[in-house]
Amino acid sequence: MHPKGYPHVDPNEDAVCAGSLDGKYLLAVADGHNGFEAAFAAITAVHDEAGALLELPPGEAAAKAMSLAAAAVRSTLLDRDDVRRESGTALGIAVVCDGRVGVSIAGDVTIALIGKRRAQCLGRNGAFLNVGGPSGAPGTSARLKDDKALLVASDGLIDFLGQGWEAELPTVLDGDPLVDVTRLIELAGQRGAGDNVSAALLKP
Repeated sequence: MHPKGYPHVDPNEDAVCAGSLDGKYLLAVADGHNGFEAAFAAITAVHDEAGALLELPPGEAAAKAMSLAAAAVRSTLLDRDDVRRESGTALGIAVVCDGRVGVSIAGDVTIALIGKRRAQCLGRNGAFLNVGGPSGAPGTSARLKDDKALLVASDGLIDFLGQGWEAELPTVLDGDPLVDVTRLIELAGQRGAGDNVSAALLKP
């Protein structure tokens, strides 16, 4: 365990969702702020519709998932009296199907294709999801070539891996995805990240 090095509301404000259906894959990472409510609402919305989302083309699926998450965050924060309305979340969504990956990003989540020598970021960061946040974020699509892995990660991982993380990632990924992603999180913790890291890893 690596204690958080900054003031926080809840011990865990992040969440991860992963699903698969007939060779199609969905990864989502939520990085909550000012409480867990927004992150939980966002990731639950994606989880609950994962089956339907995986029936769509990757870019469309990622954009639809983000719209569902944004609506769930606004509804949760506005309509319930037992939540902190200042809560917000970053959210990264990646959908993989038939050699393509669709992505949509709110906030500062990183989505990266990891090749043999370095990682390449996909998509652009957008506004965080909160009470006054966007209704969604556009989905973009890219071709999967002979890439080693697909990573969706909160800034707690990327920031503390530090400069040169794009070249370092391929050297860390050499086995089982669960082992590799655990190794990445532990490496960030050793460099000072604290327990504020969330990540999902897919090896197609």
